[in-house]
Amino acid sequence: MDFEKDIALIKNALENGLSHIKPNPRIYIEVNELKYGLNAWIISKGFSRIPLHKRHELVWRILEQEVDKATRVKISLLFILTPKELGGEIPWEENFEKAASGY
Repeated sequence: MDFEKDIALIKNALENGLSHIKPNPRIYIEVNELKYGLNAWIISKGFSRIPLHKRHELVWRILEQEVDKATRVKISLLFILTPKELGGEIPWEENFEKAASGY
């Protein structure tokens, strides 16, 4: 399965829909280990005052408005966290300290 188009659609919708969160979230989307779905991480210090369930409501509302259902159902895991909640290590960043300094 080729997920490049799905990843681009999801990422674009999230970047636009979450542009009011400051600092702007870092968004990383990858094909999961089993190659049948997508895992997404959305990381920003700007989420620190938003309860986790409200973050998910916000993100899913954006996805429902901007992304077709056939693409949305490919999202297997969705993490919406602050750098602190992530535990100090971003899976796709070698040096979290440098990456987190801007968030």
